[in-house]
Amino acid sequence: MRKTAKNLNCNYKTVYRKFLWLSAIAKYHHQSNEFFIQELQFDEMESIEHTKLKPVTIALAVSESYQILGVQVGTIPAKGHLSDLSRRKYGLRPNQSSQAVEKLLRDLKVSPMATSFKIKSDAKPSYRKIVAEVFPTQFHETHIAQENKEKRRDLKYTLAEKKIFDPIFATNQRMAKLRDHIKRLTRRSWCTTKKIINLESHVYLFMAENNGYELI
Repeated sequence: MRKTAKNLNCNYKTVYRKFLWLSAIAKYHHQSNEFFIQELQFDEMESIEHTKLKPVTIALAVSESYQILGVQVGTIPAKGHLSDLSRRKYGLRPNQSSQAVEKLLRDLKVSPMATSFKIKSDAKPSYRKIVAEVFPTQFHETHIAQENKEKRRDLKYTLAEKKIFDPIFATNQRMAKLRDHIKRLTRRSWCTTKKIINLESHVYLFMAENNGYELI
């Protein structure tokens, strides 16, 4: 946003207010829609809030036709060698992963005509319980993502890598596009999220472009 303000020779606050205005319109359009789906995929991706010591989770739901059905952002504690430093510097960070996924699924606007649809996700243990509570009548299919990662590592830079079937490809592909299109989600970037609410607003702007909402 600062670069945009510099290129347009205007104040940063002007760009920031426009960003908030457009994202609010995008969110309104999204919440006004109902989606007729045959398959629902969901997963989480990680980003950071200002520093790697403050990671966040982004829960995303995608249809079989690559429409983004919803997004929910929450905090998670730092892992690995950063966990002790994070606790010392910022205190105990709540793990909102399960809450974010549950709120994501509960807030989905699925058309009443879509009475039966398949749900796909990876095999994270908490997902089964959440789906059983929110969509008790729908079939939930889980896939072990770690196996696919190991296979891709062994087959890296080979044609055989492309032959590996990804059962939640729509979700993984849209998450890859999010990282490519939204600078704050790009790995090894100068841009970082200062407010979680703005990260979610930024994703809503991408959703508007992805789902074809008219913002103006």
